[in-house]
Amino acid sequence: MSTTTVHLPITDISHAVGFNEYRRMIAAFRKYCGVTPSEYRKNSCPIKIGDQPPPT
Repeated sequence: MSTTTVHLPITDISHAVGFNEYRRMIAAFRKYCGVTPSEYRKNSCPIKIGDQPPPT
């Protein structure tokens, strides 16, 4: 499920991928991608499976 092709609320997507709390999914997404899911949707930054998260 991609946040750029699925026009669902972030809360619905977070539950669909197994997060009980949408804020935890946002935190995990930000840690991996460097942006929030909403920012990702705006910028459509491609993420490839297997990419390493940005350094912190």
